[in-house]
Amino acid sequence: IWASSGAACGHTKSNNCPQLVSEDDKMTPDGLYGASKLFNEHFAEHYARKYGFDHICLRLSSIYGLGRAGRSPSARHDVYSSLVEQTARGEEVTTPPESHLLAWSYVEDCARAFYCAFRAPKPSHRIFNFSGEIRPVADAVAYVRTLFPNASIKMGSKGVNVVPYFKTDRIREELGFESQYSMEKGIKDYVEHLTSR
Repeated sequence: IWASSGAACGHTKSNNCPQLVSEDDKMTPDGLYGASKLFNEHFAEHYARKYGFDHICLRLSSIYGLGRAGRSPSARHDVYSSLVEQTARGEEVTTPPESHLLAWSYVEDCARAFYCAFRAPKPSHRIFNFSGEIRPVADAVAYVRTLFPNASIKMGSKGVNVVPYFKTDRIREELGFESQYSMEKGIKDYVEHLTSR
């Protein structure tokens, strides 16, 4: 059981009218990282066909939660971690436009998806999209402001690069995965972990 990435599908700009990508749609990575993930998917499938190598690949959307902000120098510009962590520190944050949609995939749900993959008896497929609920930026900002009433959050005018929005029927039907974290519950848990350190 291993992690691929939505980057295998390339990136798109956040928008308010997403097209959902299924596991069977053509993958068009736009960078080396995504290309390497797609290569891994093909490599694992080759071994499965030729040698009976049993694997389950979870193609992950952007995952948010504690630790995301420290992963790379570009994390300061990451909409998920900046909205929560910079706001918690009292810093000003600029988001994408309020109507733009983001996939809110919390780390605890991601761990649960891996557990479901581990417990799955013999699914019909080996590659599964994983994503949380898709919600407008305005919903996230409104909720963060309930936690930080004095937050300095500005709605921007430009979209941000995101991995494509996923169809997730297959992971629910074959692995029995059901999200336990709404956007609000995920952000609240994230803030609690952040402020308890």
